[in-house]
Amino acid sequence: MKGSGRHSDGYGDGFSDLELFKPQAHARKKDPATSRDAAGRAGGLAVHHCGLILDVLKNASPGGLNFEEIAKALGFANTSRISRRMIDLERQGLIFRTGETRATQSGRAAQVWRANN
Repeated sequence: MKGSGRHSDGYGDGFSDLELFKPQAHARKKDPATSRDAAGRAGGLAVHHCGLILDVLKNASPGGLNFEEIAKALGFANTSRISRRMIDLERQGLIFRTGETRATQSGRAAQVWRANN
């Protein structure tokens, strides 16, 4: 899957870095078959979200962003779309934790992430 440049939301698509990306199915072995099936079918959406996240992080300030800041940059009200993909991107070596945390709106500490160059 090759990146095609800019995404309609103003961000690049980030997909050229995800050509070999294999998102993890987020279902447990003990989950019902319907849950495992749904997790498997969500793979395309997961790749799309990962591409958007990666692009935001590549264009972010050098200090990086936490999951809530990424969601805000993408206009996502639901931050779980972002937070659940961070570990997938980290496992693929595309992003890393800076070792810093930044407070979310609720005051909880959240990891700050940056894209690998």
